[in-house]
Amino acid sequence: MSSKIKRVLKPTPAWEEEKEEKWLREMSKEGWHLKKCTLGLYTFERAEPADYIYKYDYTGCMNIDKEEYLSIFRDAGWEHVTENAGWHCFRAKADNCRYPDLYTICAYVFYLCYIQDKKDYRETGRTIEAVF
Repeated sequence: MSSKIKRVLKPTPAWEEEKEEKWLREMSKEGWHLKKCTLGLYTFERAEPADYIYKYDYTGCMNIDKEEYLSIFRDAGWEHVTENAGWHCFRAKADNCRYPDLYTICAYVFYLCYIQDKKDYRETGRTIEAVF
Protein backbone atom coordinates (compact mmCIF):
# COMPACT_ATOMS: atom_id res chain seq x y z
CA MET A 1 0.00 0.00 0.00
CA SER A 2 1.52 3.31 -1.04
CA SER A 3 1.42 6.42 1.10
CA LYS A 4 -0.93 9.28 0.25
CA ILE A 5 1.38 11.87 1.85
CA LYS A 6 4.96 12.58 0.84
CA ARG A 7 7.36 15.02 2.50
CA VAL A 8 10.46 16.29 0.76
CA LEU A 9 13.15 18.45 2.35
CA LYS A 10 14.49 20.66 -0.42
CA PRO A 11 15.65 24.14 0.60
CA THR A 12 15.39 26.43 -2.43
CA PRO A 13 16.71 30.02 -2.52
CA ALA A 14 14.08 32.66 -3.35
CA TRP A 15 15.98 33.66 -6.50
CA GLU A 16 15.45 30.13 -7.91
CA GLU A 17 11.65 30.27 -7.82
CA GLU A 18 11.30 29.37 -11.52
CA LYS A 19 13.30 26.19 -10.96
CA GLU A 20 11.08 25.36 -7.98
CA GLU A 21 7.89 26.07 -9.96
CA LYS A 22 9.04 23.66 -12.71
CA TRP A 23 9.84 20.99 -10.11
CA LEU A 24 6.38 21.38 -8.52
CA ARG A 25 4.78 21.05 -11.96
CA GLU A 26 6.69 17.82 -12.61
CA MET A 27 5.64 16.47 -9.19
CA SER A 28 1.97 17.15 -10.08
CA LYS A 29 2.38 15.38 -13.40
CA GLU A 30 3.55 12.37 -11.36
CA GLY A 31 0.48 12.60 -9.10
CA TRP A 32 2.08 14.43 -6.15
CA HIS A 33 0.28 17.74 -5.53
CA LEU A 34 1.67 20.38 -3.19
CA LYS A 35 -0.34 20.91 -0.01
CA LYS A 36 2.09 22.88 2.15
CA CYS A 37 5.62 24.24 2.18
CA THR A 38 7.42 25.51 5.26
CA LEU A 39 11.11 26.43 5.25
CA GLY A 40 12.01 23.99 2.47
CA LEU A 41 9.86 21.12 3.76
CA TYR A 42 7.30 20.31 1.08
CA THR A 43 4.22 18.24 1.83
CA PHE A 44 2.56 16.55 -1.14
CA GLU A 45 -0.68 14.63 -1.39
CA ARG A 46 -1.16 11.70 -3.77
CA ALA A 47 -3.93 12.16 -6.35
CA GLU A 48 -4.55 11.71 -10.05
CA PRO A 49 -1.68 13.12 -12.12
CA ALA A 50 -2.46 16.59 -13.46
CA ASP A 51 -0.59 19.33 -15.26
CA TYR A 52 -0.62 22.27 -12.84
CA ILE A 53 1.32 25.48 -13.35
CA TYR A 54 2.71 26.70 -10.02
CA LYS A 55 3.66 30.32 -9.35
CA TYR A 56 4.86 32.22 -6.30
CA ASP A 57 4.08 35.76 -5.22
CA TYR A 58 5.63 37.65 -2.31
CA THR A 59 3.54 40.02 -0.19
CA GLY A 60 5.64 40.14 2.97
CA CYS A 61 5.94 43.91 3.29
CA MET A 62 2.76 44.98 1.49
CA ASN A 63 -0.16 46.48 3.35
CA ILE A 64 -2.97 44.54 1.66
CA ASP A 65 -6.32 43.05 2.49
CA LYS A 66 -5.53 39.33 2.30
CA GLU A 67 -9.04 38.24 1.31
CA GLU A 68 -9.19 40.81 -1.50
CA TYR A 69 -5.69 39.78 -2.62
CA LEU A 70 -6.64 36.08 -2.76
CA SER A 71 -9.95 36.80 -4.49
CA ILE A 72 -8.14 38.60 -7.34
CA PHE A 73 -6.11 35.47 -8.03
CA ARG A 74 -9.11 33.19 -7.56
CA ASP A 75 -11.11 35.26 -10.07
CA ALA A 76 -8.23 34.89 -12.55
CA GLY A 77 -8.35 31.10 -12.21
CA TRP A 78 -5.55 30.55 -9.69
CA GLU A 79 -5.95 28.35 -6.61
CA HIS A 80 -4.11 29.43 -3.46
CA VAL A 81 -2.14 26.41 -2.24
CA THR A 82 -0.03 27.58 0.67
CA GLU A 83 1.69 30.54 2.30
CA ASN A 84 4.99 30.78 4.14
CA ALA A 85 6.75 33.91 5.43
CA GLY A 86 4.93 36.20 3.00
CA TRP A 87 5.36 33.89 0.01
CA HIS A 88 2.09 32.69 -1.52
CA CYS A 89 1.99 29.66 -3.80
CA PHE A 90 -0.73 29.47 -6.44
CA ARG A 91 -1.55 26.85 -9.04
CA ALA A 92 -3.77 26.59 -12.10
CA LYS A 93 -4.51 23.77 -14.53
CA ALA A 94 -2.25 24.27 -17.54
CA ASP A 95 -4.96 23.43 -20.09
CA ASN A 96 -7.41 26.11 -18.97
CA CYS A 97 -5.28 28.80 -17.33
CA ARG A 98 -6.53 32.15 -18.62
CA TYR A 99 -3.60 34.11 -17.19
CA PRO A 100 -0.42 31.98 -17.19
CA ASP A 101 1.66 35.06 -16.40
CA LEU A 102 0.92 35.59 -12.74
CA TYR A 103 2.76 38.92 -12.75
CA THR A 104 0.05 40.54 -14.86
CA ILE A 105 -2.23 39.89 -11.91
CA CYS A 106 0.44 41.06 -9.47
CA ALA A 107 0.64 44.43 -11.24
CA TYR A 108 -3.08 44.84 -10.55
CA VAL A 109 -2.57 43.96 -6.88
CA PHE A 110 0.22 46.54 -6.63
CA TYR A 111 -2.08 49.10 -8.23
CA LEU A 112 -4.75 48.38 -5.60
CA CYS A 113 -2.14 48.77 -2.85
CA TYR A 114 -1.02 52.05 -4.42
CA ILE A 115 -4.61 53.36 -4.42
CA GLN A 116 -5.07 52.33 -0.78
CA ASP A 117 -1.77 53.92 0.27
CA LYS A 118 -2.57 57.11 -1.68
CA LYS A 119 -5.91 57.33 0.15
CA ASP A 120 -4.16 56.88 3.48
CA TYR A 121 -1.59 59.53 2.57
CA ARG A 122 -4.29 62.00 1.47
CA GLU A 123 -5.79 61.78 4.93
CA THR A 124 -2.48 62.83 6.48
CA GLY A 125 -1.65 65.46 3.85
CA ARG A 126 1.33 63.56 2.36
CA THR A 127 1.55 62.37 -1.25
CA ILE A 128 3.07 59.31 -2.87
CA GLU A 129 3.91 58.42 -6.46
CA ALA A 130 4.44 55.04 -8.05
CA VAL A 131 6.18 54.14 -11.28
CA PHE A 132 4.59 51.36 -13.31
